[in-house]
Parts: sequence; structure tokens; C-alpha cells
Amino acid sequence: MRRKEEREMENLWKTVTENVGFIVVIAITAAVLFAVAKLGEMWAGVTSSQQMRTKKIVTIGMMSALAFILQIFDFQWTQRGMIPRPSDYESAALTD
Repeated sequence: MRRKEEREMENLWKTVTENVGFIVVIAITAAVLFAVAKLGEMWAGVTSSQQMRTKKIVTIGMMSALAFILQIFDFQWTQRGMIPRPSDYESAALTD
């Protein structure tokens, strides 16, 4: 019984170290990409007004994509009957 617990603890620590290593690799990759982006901006001579305009365009694009995806989900859920339509409420009110 004790040996089983020791193996479980070893497996736990092995999993924890693997996960921490993965998080460190992701953090280093993100830092490198951030540094490359900043160097690219400095090299291209991008001004703050150009950055703000670009950020607005990117934000609008991301929100549009999110709205599109949510609309698709809403349409699919409504078609499957997972979300009641307003007409369902109206017909229920008429029959009461």
C-alpha cells in the first residue's frame, strides 16, 4: 500500500514538472514573439497614432468574428430547439 502511494506521488511530481516546463516554454515563446514584434515596429518606424488605428481595426475585426461565431451558435441552437424563439412565447400566450 505504501509503495503504491509513493508511485502515485512520483507520477504527480513528474506531471507537475512536465506542466511547469510546458508553461515556461510557452512564456519564453510569447516573450520572444513580443520582442520581435516590438523590434519590427521600431524598424518600420510605426508611430503611436498608427498603432492606435491598427489596434482599432484589429479590435473591430476580432469582435466581428466573435459576433459571427455567436450568431452561428445561436442559429444552430434555435434550429435544434435548444433556445426558444420569441414566436414560441407568443403562441403560448395566445393559447392561455
